[in-house]
Amino acid sequence: LVPQWLGNSTLHRLRRYAQLTPPRSTSSMLHLLGDQYDKSYPIYHDDASHAHGDRSDWTMCTALFDLHAKTLAVYQGNPRMRNVAYNRSLEE
Repeated sequence: LVPQWLGNSTLHRLRRYAQLTPPRSTSSMLHLLGDQYDKSYPIYHDDASHAHGDRSDWTMCTALFDLHAKTLAVYQGNPRMRNVAYNRSLEE
């Protein structure tokens, strides 16, 4: 095991995840990954979250690997908006 340091952002994200219903679909996973309920350390960081008190970094992009469909989708902006910037099949 590689030792890791858990910062405030990680602890807040884990706490927020524990409050939510575990995702059961791609749609619910994207909804969770775009969550900004925690104003100090939201799951998804962007200009809007920083304007509301976010004290951490920015989310560069969100990647969703669908192992059943064998695809990779990379989302630009909050994944709740479903703006796919890159989509690729993972089949050879």
